[in-house]
Amino acid sequence: MILSSTNIINKIMAAKSIEELNQIDVKATYEQRLREIEEERRREEALRAQRELELLKEQVKANVTMAFEPLLAMPLPDELKSEVVKTMDEIIQKIDEAQSKEAVLSIDPTPYLLNLWKQYYYYRIDTIPTQKVILKKGQEMRIYTKQEAKVEISKINDLAELLSYEVEKVEYVQIALLLTRDNVVGGFLQPGDKIKIYAMNGTKFVEIAPEGYVVLPLLSTDAGMISVSESQSQSTSISSSATTSTTDTSSTSYTPGDNTLTISQQKQEQHSTSQVSSESVTASYSYTVDLSEILKAIAAGKIKTPEEVREQLKNYGWRVLDLEEESGFLALPPNTLVLVVVEVPKEFVPDILNYRGSIVIAKIVG
Repeated sequence: MILSSTNIINKIMAAKSIEELNQIDVKATYEQRLREIEEERRREEALRAQRELELLKEQVKANVTMAFEPLLAMPLPDELKSEVVKTMDEIIQKIDEAQSKEAVLSIDPTPYLLNLWKQYYYYRIDTIPTQKVILKKGQEMRIYTKQEAKVEISKINDLAELLSYEVEKVEYVQIALLLTRDNVVGGFLQPGDKIKIYAMNGTKFVEIAPEGYVVLPLLSTDAGMISVSESQSQSTSISSSATTSTTDTSSTSYTPGDNTLTISQQKQEQHSTSQVSSESVTASYSYTVDLSEILKAIAAGKIKTPEEVREQLKNYGWRVLDLEEESGFLALPPNTLVLVVVEVPKEFVPDILNYRGSIVIAKIVG
């Protein structure tokens, strides 16, 4: 029988002899009590470790739930929402089943969230009603087809970077820009041409609209002034001539002895007279036609054959540019003003208006 420490002390104090003291097994009692204390300490440490583990699990589960909340707050389709909830529950179950702090801390929801957020971005891209979308990251905006946008999203492997992107629909608006022809591809633009817009920012040009379309290009009235000079000349020349010829012939014969000697003499005279008269008449005149005034006159009904005139004036300015291209000669100066109505995503309009004094339009040809 193992005695308690109190009983041992009482027994020692009650001993009457050395023999009685020697019979008391103090060592066995000490060792048993030591084992009891160590076991009690182990139980307390285990309980403390378990409590700490449970607290860690609750904290990690709360973090996981918090990490999933922004995604669950999105307008998810039912199928994707079910997958998100299921994934979150599976992660929480793994946390509950973990047997150590190390195992709990090794459970990272980030890869699961990255994949689920990508699926939401794909869904968001697909539900946008336009054919193209804008991927916006901070102040940077790019236009993509839906498939291109999905490829860009799929390349992102960092959750924080992925969440920095916004997906927006492309909403086009029309604005008018008055530029010199050397800033609008020389004026060689047609409705429907795809363009990019650049502007001077400090000491260099930057792209401020990566995509847009030409709606209507108009040449200014400077290109509608036609100056014509004409001249005519007529000349008349009259000439007359007369020639008079006179011939005198005389002959004298001599007969000295048996020989006869004849001496002949001929005299010829010719007189010529000529007369020339000429007359020249020259006439020249010039005139200027203002096409803008003609257009106003057509609109006011002041021209008798407006349809015929309209047909003749149709695309006049662009025909001039076509002739430039064909002939290699510059008919309109580089500072000729061109009014270009362009269609661009509304997100780029503020920059276009801010930089409108230094804008250059480039036509996309590829």
